Amino acid sequence: PNNQEQAEYDFKLDLQFFRGLWKAVDSLPSSEKAPVKALIKEKLILDNCLWAIRLKNYYKMEKEEIIKKLFSIEDIPSEKDILCQEAIKILDYDFDSYDSWKKWKYKSLLNENLEGEVWFIDPIWVQQGIKIYLMKKAYKSFHQFPFTANVLVSWFFIKQYELDCIRKAVEGLRIGEIA
Repeated sequence: PNNQEQAEYDFKLDLQFFRGLWKAVDSLPSSEKAPVKALIKEKLILDNCLWAIRLKNYYKMEKEEIIKKLFSIEDIPSEKDILCQEAIKILDYDFDSYDSWKKWKYKSLLNENLEGEVWFIDPIWVQQGIKIYLMKKAYKSFHQFPFTANVLVSWFFIKQYELDCIRKAVEGLRIGEIA
């Protein structure tokens, strides 16, 4: 398969995984569902935002085309879908103007806006910010709701972040960036 076919196949697998994950959260006992759902929901919202930023920034896709590629609860992504709302909203922002992003709910995840320098959104910076944000949220959640399914979900988020840090360090050593 060519790159586009492979990307479409990967997207379908990801979509299947995330929809399955969302349904699994709904099957938790009601006493344990809220904190797990909140953490998973925020992860999926942020993943959609990052995906939308990448598709618009790297592939220059139009808004309508990007919306079709978002993870959604329903079969067709829309502004009514809680997992898509934020990503759809940012598609109207100017990707080369920090001022356009000032009121974004997650503006703390953006790359710095240094005076005198041209600013554009940096998807890699946003991705790293999302990882740190979710790890901190998971760490807090881990301690807030002991002896629930939330501990396992939070633990997974924390360990995933640690694995990413280890992988980054190993890759840095391997290519000689870290002495």
